[in-house]
Amino acid sequence: EARRFAAWTRAVRVEPTIAALRTHAEVVRQAELQRVAGRLGDLDERQRAAVEALTSRIVNSLLHEPSVRLKAVADARGGDLYAATLRELFDLPE
Repeated sequence: EARRFAAWTRAVRVEPTIAALRTHAEVVRQAELQRVAGRLGDLDERQRAAVEALTSRIVNSLLHEPSVRLKAVADARGGDLYAATLRELFDLPE
């Protein structure tokens, strides 16, 4: 029970990094949509929603496996190093 609690505690410590990475990706996604909005032409509401959903699914798909793996390695010795590396690579807040 104590080991399981310790593993859970280590996994919780990487949650802020995962949240920051997802926030960063969402900011980039929104900025890119704004940047190309003029080139997309006159999309109706249904088409705009489809583009929003598509880009959101792409971001979520790209971040899913790294998020799962970061939680998994958080339980290993040196797991904090992976979170620190992500923060450094993506210039994420601590």
